[in-house]
Amino acid sequence: MHTEQQTVDNSVLEINSSTGMIQDINTDWSLPQDIGCKKDGPAQPLTPFPAKSDCNKRKTNRFQASWYSKHPWITNSESQDKAFCFPCIHFSITKLQDRFTKKGFHNWQVAVGDKNKGLDKHARCESHIIAIMKWEN
Repeated sequence: MHTEQQTVDNSVLEINSSTGMIQDINTDWSLPQDIGCKKDGPAQPLTPFPAKSDCNKRKTNRFQASWYSKHPWITNSESQDKAFCFPCIHFSITKLQDRFTKKGFHNWQVAVGDKNKGLDKHARCESHIIAIMKWEN
């Protein structure tokens, strides 16, 4: 088993090449490896994304690659069909918004279009704004 370690703020992240997971060795927090690493930037695949059907509204929802242009901080895990916030994972001290740093965001129905939900809401979060500034410097 091959592992690689990198330090992010107070976390020591270990990348396990056999499981494909990134894990904080001091906690039970782990992430899929296909979201990109700190030195290379966010993974932003353009391949067709799996669709999710909404049973109540009979709609099909999926991640849209076009969201990268408005939210360049998004990193998408194809293996888990979830989006994460690249700068919040690597540069935020608080990691308060678990759905963008630990669990992954996958409620595509509310991802965009409402400033009080999804990606637009996260973009206005103070800890996200600080992480963006650290990432850009």
